[in-house]
Formats: sequence, C-alpha cells, structure tokens
Amino acid sequence: MKLLLTAVLMTGVAAVSAAYDLPSSTGTHRVGFESDNAAFNENTSAIDLEGNVRLEEVSAEDKPTKLIRARNLTVNMASRTVVSPSDFVMDDDTVTAYGRSGSFDYGAESGHINDGRFMYRNFVFTGRSVDFKGGDYVYKKASLTSCDEEPPHYKLRASRIYLVPGSYFLSYNNVFYLGRFPIFYFPVLYKPMG
Repeated sequence: MKLLLTAVLMTGVAAVSAAYDLPSSTGTHRVGFESDNAAFNENTSAIDLEGNVRLEEVSAEDKPTKLIRARNLTVNMASRTVVSPSDFVMDDDTVTAYGRSGSFDYGAESGHINDGRFMYRNFVFTGRSVDFKGGDYVYKKASLTSCDEEPPHYKLRASRIYLVPGSYFLSYNNVFYLGRFPIFYFPVLYKPMG
C-alpha cells in the first residue's frame, strides 16, 4: 500500500514539474541564478528574481566568467537578456562595474548601463550611460580619475571615453578638474593600458 501511494504521489509531482518547458542550454553562455523569491511568466519566458539576486554566467568549460549581484533582475530566457531596474554590481575577469540600472544580452555579449561606475586597475571610469560589446566599453558624459576619495581630488571629464581593457583608453573633449575647478582643456587623450 505504501509503495502504491508513493508511486501515485511521485506521478503527481512529476506531472506538476513538467508544466513549464524550459529551453535547453547550448553549452555556452549558461547562466545560473539564486534569489530570495522568483516568479516565472509562462507567456513571456521571463523569470523575475527578487532579493539577494546572484546571477552567474558560466563558460562551456564550467568556469565562472561573469557575476551580477542585484536586488531585482528579470531574466528573459527567450531572448537571453537580463534587465536590472535598480542598482547592481557586475564582476568579470577585467572590470568591476556598478550601475543604477541596465540590460545585458548574453547572446550578443553586449549591454547598456545607466550611471555606470567601473574600476579597472587603478582607474575609476564613470559615465551617465555606458554601452559595451564584447570587452569594449563606450562611456558617454564620462569622467576618469585614479583618486580613491569621494568626491575625488582630481578628475578628467570627457564627452566620450572608449575603453578596451588590457589595450587602451581614448577620450574626447577633455577638461581636467582640480577639485571643483576646471584647470585646462585638451581635445583628445590616448593612454595605452597594455
């Protein structure tokens, strides 16, 4: 009798767990996540994650390549995108990024960050908006400093900064500030980072 009851219960559990047909992994750009709460929308194939969210991208060799920590994230499994409507921190092997909000496309390895702040080596790059594709970053309405203080003792403001980690950064329409005071202007700045 116990065996029959267990078999009936297991059949009921198996039927419930098969209710959602999740897409299979391709072996690349796999992501795993954990959070306090999660809700799956069957119509949009989106998972809404809330509270202590950790989303980790794993390579085909099972090596972690990127980690995103946030309060809220939405993972759209159909389009392989992740949207963060609030503050988040993203770590990978080249930079640590902070943002007020953002979206990431794991399929295209690209994304957009609002009010981004990146730490790379001893530099701090900030931008009102930051677009990235692969390992290249474009900061708009940007600033750059190597000062750890907040606010920094000195900084460089630029209309646009291009950063290729491990290679170079290039900035346009630069104004060097000492504290709150502009000191001088120069049109282009190039710095090798290799």
